[in-house]
Amino acid sequence: REHLEALDAGADEVVAPGVSDAELFARLRVQIRRWAHEQRTRPVKGLPGFLGPEALLVEIERALTLAHRGRALSVMVFDAELPPLLRGRGRLEADAAVAALGARLKTVFRQSDVVASLGAGRFGVLLHDLARADAERLMQTHLESFNVGGPLSDGLQVLVRGGLATFPEVQGGAKVLLEAAGRALRTP
Repeated sequence: REHLEALDAGADEVVAPGVSDAELFARLRVQIRRWAHEQRTRPVKGLPGFLGPEALLVEIERALTLAHRGRALSVMVFDAELPPLLRGRGRLEADAAVAALGARLKTVFRQSDVVASLGAGRFGVLLHDLARADAERLMQTHLESFNVGGPLSDGLQVLVRGGLATFPEVQGGAKVLLEAAGRALRTP
């Protein structure tokens, strides 16, 4: 009965007391192989080293809980215009530009902010405790830096657009806020 309850509660494996070391290690190897297979076959969403879109939505929902208690919340979306770079220099250079933009975004925001890859050269940034006016100034500063301040990396110049949505100006859940920021994309 305890084994069934453990499995029903979400356990992947139940081992009875007194199991031999050899069997225990064999069961561990099976679990490790299963995990490694899942990692190899799982589709990649976003850019390695960054949170993906689903994780960003979870973080925004958490931040909205605090925002409903009087805290400010801003969401930015940055989008690299890849088609001209793809036509002119190819996929490798476009990928390098996306990686460079992601790296720059990670360095220009606070540690408490959340930077996530949304795929296809698009990034989302959750800014805790940042009111709309401050977020607009920050957005403008970063867009100027990305677009006027020189190439992102190794001579790769790509136009970066940005969009902003803030709570409480935009009401709704995390998805509504992120979509509003995406709709607001603009150049400097």
